[in-house]
Amino acid sequence: MAFVKPSKGRAKITDLGDTLRIEIPAHSDFVKWVCLLLLTGWLIGWAVGELSALRELGLLPRPEGWMTQGSLSSVEWLIGWTVGGIFAGCLWLSVLLMLVGREVIMVSPMSLDIVIRPIGYVRRYRLTEISNLRVEEERREFTEGVSSTVGVIVFDYGVSTVRFGLWLEPAEARQIVALLKERFGQYMADGEAGGMKDDVFVEPYKPRARIAETGNAIQIEIPFRPKSFMARLVWLLFTSFLLGSWYAVFILSIKAPTQDKPLSLFTAIFAVVTVVWLFFNLVFSGVWWQMTFGREIVTVTPQELILWWRPFGRRRRFRLAEVKNLRVLEDTFSVFWPYARGYPPFVVTFDYGAGTVRFGANLDPAEARQIVALLKERFGQYMADGKVEAGS
Repeated sequence: MAFVKPSKGRAKITDLGDTLRIEIPAHSDFVKWVCLLLLTGWLIGWAVGELSALRELGLLPRPEGWMTQGSLSSVEWLIGWTVGGIFAGCLWLSVLLMLVGREVIMVSPMSLDIVIRPIGYVRRYRLTEISNLRVEEERREFTEGVSSTVGVIVFDYGVSTVRFGLWLEPAEARQIVALLKERFGQYMADGEAGGMKDDVFVEPYKPRARIAETGNAIQIEIPFRPKSFMARLVWLLFTSFLLGSWYAVFILSIKAPTQDKPLSLFTAIFAVVTVVWLFFNLVFSGVWWQMTFGREIVTVTPQELILWWRPFGRRRRFRLAEVKNLRVLEDTFSVFWPYARGYPPFVVTFDYGAGTVRFGANLDPAEARQIVALLKERFGQYMADGKVEAGS
């Protein structure tokens, strides 16, 4: 009986003297090609509708015999249709990159560069700021029900966590990590030598959390909003447009004429639908405000640990003597979409009796580990897996 042949690996590694070049092609499969074809067909239909709406509003030349019916509703429809097309175009581009793109990593004693070709900018990291280079394995469920393990190469950069090699298997990822440590480990932050100090690099990220120590208490304030300016801008534009559309539908439904419509049952159903729509508008508005301007407040003393979502959340108080196994969860990150497992992702967790409690919204694992180390250093002896009982 024939043996299964060992895989050759996806990455192409080229030694360029003092530089190592690693090229990882994207993993294409049947499902992605089907998604790309469906999105392509939808975008063709979208383009036809977009051109028709522009001609309807007189923004493009009209063919002979064109019957115009331009109105305010056409303008509203055009705005919504354009936004939907832009979103579908970005999704189409993402699927295309997952099919034909490739990730290129250049490592030298001075820097580690990461870029996704053919579209993508170079992210350059100073090697002397890189630490804890490792492989993380995470479960991914496919639509056809077959589960697979995806290896991700990860390192800490200041208080942020950087990932690359998303299309690698864990075994190959471990080989690459071993090679990088052998060739360049001495130039990293947890090595012995220092790398070169010139050129332009990605600066280590500033902490998201604001930590204040007052006496025997520590207060940690973590904003919910996305970290980068572009992510915040996209979030604000998208959610503001969505909220505006919802409220516009509500206002138009109130102003809709009803004198020509049968009363009784229809009127009652219309009123109930309007009230339910307003209720969901208010709920979504509260969630939007919480995620845009809210923050998570964590207060720790020798007696208790308090979690509070401001401005709308309730305070939850936990007896510190019952808290144990304080740790960082790194599997809240998704290789396809950071918030695929719920927004916001929580990375700090502890056991409380028979339950598990999570906090630390949107923290990078590197910063979360620093916070956990600080809390264990200051209050570890008062926790369930410590030795000292604090006064009540």
